[in-house]
Amino acid sequence: LVCIDACFTQKNNKHRTQDLKHEHPKTVFVPPEEVEIWKEFVEEVRPQRDASGKAKKTTPNPDEEDGFEGSLRVPNSVVDAYGESFTAADGNRQKASTQLFDSTALMGLLCRHDRVLWLVNMTTPGERQRYALTLIDTLFQHLPDHWTVGLLYNIACQLERSCIKWDLLKEEYLDRLAFTISVFHAFGHSWPCQCIYHPWKRTGFGLADGEGCEQFWHSISKLIAYLRVCGHHQRLYTLDLQIQHLDRESLWGLGLWIARKWKHARTKREQAEKDVSWSMRNAEFLCDQWQAQVESQTKPLPRQSKGSARKAVEEALRLRKARDTLADNIKQLEKVMTNLSVEPYEVATAELELEPLREKLKKTQKLLTAKERAMGVEGKEKYQYLASSLFIMHCMNARALKLRLRQKLRSRKFERDQLERSFRRQMNKCKLYNHTEHSITRRDPGIQSLAKKYNNLCAKMESLIQSGRAPVNAVAPRAIVTKELFSLDIDNSIWDDISLADNNDMAEPPLWLCNKDVRTGIRGILLHDRCDEELHWLKYEEASLKDWFMEEWSV
Repeated sequence: LVCIDACFTQKNNKHRTQDLKHEHPKTVFVPPEEVEIWKEFVEEVRPQRDASGKAKKTTPNPDEEDGFEGSLRVPNSVVDAYGESFTAADGNRQKASTQLFDSTALMGLLCRHDRVLWLVNMTTPGERQRYALTLIDTLFQHLPDHWTVGLLYNIACQLERSCIKWDLLKEEYLDRLAFTISVFHAFGHSWPCQCIYHPWKRTGFGLADGEGCEQFWHSISKLIAYLRVCGHHQRLYTLDLQIQHLDRESLWGLGLWIARKWKHARTKREQAEKDVSWSMRNAEFLCDQWQAQVESQTKPLPRQSKGSARKAVEEALRLRKARDTLADNIKQLEKVMTNLSVEPYEVATAELELEPLREKLKKTQKLLTAKERAMGVEGKEKYQYLASSLFIMHCMNARALKLRLRQKLRSRKFERDQLERSFRRQMNKCKLYNHTEHSITRRDPGIQSLAKKYNNLCAKMESLIQSGRAPVNAVAPRAIVTKELFSLDIDNSIWDDISLADNNDMAEPPLWLCNKDVRTGIRGILLHDRCDEELHWLKYEEASLKDWFMEEWSV
């Protein structure tokens, strides 16, 4: 198991002259010539870029079906959306100026024990896949041909897609490589992507979280100021020395590391056993339910033309609601004008407000009529069905609220991430830090208000089901637990889209969808399996550590 990440706080200023070259005998830096080879290869196999540096894009076909890229298990529509969520996924995003810095960042490859295997010195303003590919290729060159590798990377889904689409990695490498996302960055991925790429939902990854790189960046953060101004080769040599020191420190603490991991895995396993026992289902049944859930929730989206029809239906429903509201307001004003007991000024005010409302109602009705006429047969049938179902209306509103809530929570998490990773607290940055902290806190009530509105809709939908005014076999969505709102953990209710899917299939819902105990059991069995894997590895690592100490002692 290895993890990859980049750190853009580790920069080096431009210098008029370069210092004398001196390389550490045990350097962990990949030669820049290797990076240049990968740069040329990637630019050769990928589409040409225009003058702005952006890849040329073909015009999408509106009738084109969503699907999978080769052996990828996540639909293209899901992976395409990550350019908005991750700056790492946007290769054109500038994180550092190449006019001011010779070296803009470091990208590291670390093992399961958080020890540095290789580093790459980055010289581009943004994160490029060629750096990750260089590290992966270097790793495979030093491994036996039969070994498999589990990779944790914040945008592993996009990296795997690129490798499959453009044949960036050798087939023998790709067959031995399993991609997953780091746990900390999982909140930026949609639920279908988490089903496939979250390491705690994948066989073979144990309780790995992929955050070893973050700990390493923190351990060398005290060198940021010095490495910013020193010479290029002196910077690399200093980093090599620091890494050698960290390796010695971690080696002597390896026994404590194993003990800590063992205790953590045992605690998690006990909790998982309770969840499985609570579900009153056997492990085989829960695994089958999980596979059915993954298959259902990673289906490709329908054609874009169908999506356009759905959008037109939703717009018509909003116009219909606006029309009804305006009509109610006009009726209220007309009652005031015909009521002889009201004050004259109230009649005058109602008369002034009435004409603009009538004009607005006329325009709204005209727009609504145009929308209804523009719908096809299928759209009209769906429109009539949705307009007559209060439950479906609540479902649409709940889906819109939840999508908005996810966006706000992700934005908050990224902003908080920037604050937590800001190692330097210089005076000229204190005001910006305090302002950002205040802004994040100030937006919290708005997020909580959205969650409250969503929970109210969930309660209304549950009430409609109990009173028999909902479609047959309808399932109310799970309310959001406000205490878990800002944590964005893997199994939080914020990710559940139960009863919010855009379909009219009212067949009997599967147990993974409608049974809370089964969902709890699925989470438990997944965690139980990961804990067993973790404990299995720790036993081997403990035995290897004992053998090593015995060998050293005998010498």
